[in-house]
Amino acid sequence: MKPILLFVLFLLTACTSDFFPAEKDSIRVSVRGEVKNPGNFELKPYSTIEDLLKYLKLNENSDLSALNPNIVLKDGDVLIIEGKQSLAKISINTASKRDLETLPGIGPSMAQKIIDHRNSQGLFQRIEDIMKVKGIKEKLFEKIKDLIRI
Repeated sequence: MKPILLFVLFLLTACTSDFFPAEKDSIRVSVRGEVKNPGNFELKPYSTIEDLLKYLKLNENSDLSALNPNIVLKDGDVLIIEGKQSLAKISINTASKRDLETLPGIGPSMAQKIIDHRNSQGLFQRIEDIMKVKGIKEKLFEKIKDLIRI
């Protein structure tokens, strides 16, 4: 009887302790680039880029055409709003599979790996972070680093 009682007591303790941390009430996202109000923004968990855009004051030079408004933001993400003059580079945070495939050495499966990585791990914070994607090593990064942006 005592072992069962101890087990039940353990379960009750585990359920009310730090074994199951509470979900955060908010996330913080940093915005830089072509906006009049760059800085950190506090949003509800599972907010999208579209939700964040409601708080931004855009410059005349801001270009949102490469942004996917449906991307779900995670705590600590950095979003850089590019200007119209910097469109030649491909955004590894927002590019479609087809756009990623235009990069040298990036085929359909590697493009999908990049998309899967950013969807599961959050937006890339630096272009070098693309090397966290399985299969992208320094040699491939050197080929594409001047053609990509975050």
